[in-house]
Amino acid sequence: MIINKTSQKISVRYNGITKDIQPGEGVDVRDFDITNQNVKGVEKHICGKYPGSFDVKDTKEGRGASKEYEAQIIDLQAKLDSANKTCAELRKNSDSYQEKFAAGVEEVQAAKKETASIKKDLVKLQKENEDLKDEVEKLRLASRSLKKG
Repeated sequence: MIINKTSQKISVRYNGITKDIQPGEGVDVRDFDITNQNVKGVEKHICGKYPGSFDVKDTKEGRGASKEYEAQIIDLQAKLDSANKTCAELRKNSDSYQEKFAAGVEEVQAAKKETASIKKDLVKLQKENEDLKDEVEKLRLASRSLKKG
């Protein structure tokens, strides 16, 4: 972080980004779209462009993080932990229901096979019944002709 130690506003341009730094205020050089590895080098470069204008202070917090957001961050982390726990429970329940569903599908497939077998037997028995009815009718006709004759 570079801090303006002069009594005037300084406009700093780096990486195509311009920041106006008021007296006594600071700016995190990562706001110039640089990576964490380049922070020290960029701070040194800017201080070299504006000699005696800036103090360099180590940034201990993450980019843009401040104490005013700490409570929100903690609250959101607790919500995230709760959501992750709920998600894990739902996955566990999902696995259980998938196993039950798979077993149910197997039962349905077995019932379909049994139904097909029963239908086949039914058709066979219906044909046999028709044959027996035809035979009974023939026997009745034969019996009538014997009675008349």
